[in-house]
Order: sequence, then structure tokens, then C-alpha cells
Amino acid sequence: MRRFLALGLALATAALAAACAVRWRDGRLLAALARVAQDTPVPLPAQRADEFRARAVAGARAMTWLPYDPFMGTHGDPLGPWGFVVCIDVPLRAYRAAGVPLASLLKESAAAHPGWFKLGPDNAPGNRFFYRRVRNYNDLFRNHPALEASPTPHPGDLAFFGRWHIALVTEAAPDGTWRAVEATPRVWGVKESGSGYLVSQWGEPEFFGRVRAAGQVLSSPHESAPPPPGRRGRRPRGLRASGRRPQGRLARDA
Repeated sequence: MRRFLALGLALATAALAAACAVRWRDGRLLAALARVAQDTPVPLPAQRADEFRARAVAGARAMTWLPYDPFMGTHGDPLGPWGFVVCIDVPLRAYRAAGVPLASLLKESAAAHPGWFKLGPDNAPGNRFFYRRVRNYNDLFRNHPALEASPTPHPGDLAFFGRWHIALVTEAAPDGTWRAVEATPRVWGVKESGSGYLVSQWGEPEFFGRVRAAGQVLSSPHESAPPPPGRRGRRPRGLRASGRRPQGRLARDA
């Protein structure tokens, strides 16, 4: 019994040390980004759009290997101060470091346009979890005129896997494959993966959310509106119905 207790204590100590080291690294990298980032109005000034997307990608990659919060922020969020995250924290922190505070935009929108959101006793703007729920950002990107819900990915976009999971796109190839950073309980941390792996785990994204550049309507005249909520992004148990993963340069896991 003592041997098992000693082993458990050693593993817990190692995990805590790793979390502290990752938290220190993540904090330094994100702080470095935030020091030169200024709050940017949305839609983005055209001359700052590419810079914003590049900084968002860098911010997401800075969080790679942060540990996933098994309590998902509940019980007073005891692990949050130690760097443990949930899926929504990746885009929120990356966008904030790049100059766009999504949580503030959500707060303003919920106050001015409550009809955009599916509000209820357990999902009200006064609830602190309101600002860490993917479903509310799903509604925000579908409704806010400065944001776009697109069927195709660009670097810096947010991949919405329905209303329950989200990732930040880091690369997109001409063949339709892409890569993204996500915080997931399936690896208990933050990881960058190819679209083939992500689709096999979460299903096809419902849409890709992005901040519009000034004067932008749609990224391409050939792009159409995303499907209604609920048609994509379901959690599959295995692969897609076709039984095959997307093929292409960025589809593979890494």
C-alpha cells in the first residue's frame, strides 16, 4: 500500500511540476504577444487583418501541451490559476492576445441583442460560465455583423464542431485539408492536429468563424452560408459515415 501511495504522490508531484512549467512558458509567450497587441475594432481594419490572424495562430500554438481541466472550470475553477484549460480557452486567449477580446464582444452583444442567444436559467449573461460556453460563441459568430460563419477554413478561424467543441485553425491547404489547435479531454491537453484526426473525433465542423475585415462581405463569391445549427458537428463514435477520413496534405495527425 505504501508503495502505491508513494507512486501516486510522485506522479502527482511530477504532474504539478509540469503544469507549473507549462503555465510559466504559456504565460510568457502570451504576455509577449499581448504587450504589443492593442484592442482592435471589429470589423478589422483591412491593413491589420493578416497581422491579427498570424498573431491568433501564434497565440494558439503557444498553448500547446497545456493540461486539460478535468473539472471543466467548475468547483470554483481551482486548476485555472495553474494553467489548466478547456476548449474555449484556446480561442479566447489567442484572440485576446491578438487584440480582439471575444468575451467582451459577447458581453456587449448579449446585453444589446439577447435574441441572438438561447438564454435560460442555466445560460444567462449574469452566469460567469456564460462567457466560457462554446454555444454562445456559436450564436455570436452566426449573428454579429462584424463576424462571419464560413463553410471553408482560413488560418486564424475558429472551427465550431456544433455547439460543444471548438478549435483554432492554424493552416489551410488548397486541397481543403487544414490543421487546428484544440484543448481536448481525449489527450488531456492542448494539441495541434490535422483535419482528418479532428473530423474522426468530432465530426465535420458546423462552420468556421472569423472576424471580418473592413469592406469584406464573404471570403469568396462561391462560398455559401453555413448549414443551420445542428446539422454538423455531432460527436461521432468512429469515423464519418463514409468510413474514410479526409485525405490531403494537412489531414494527417501529427
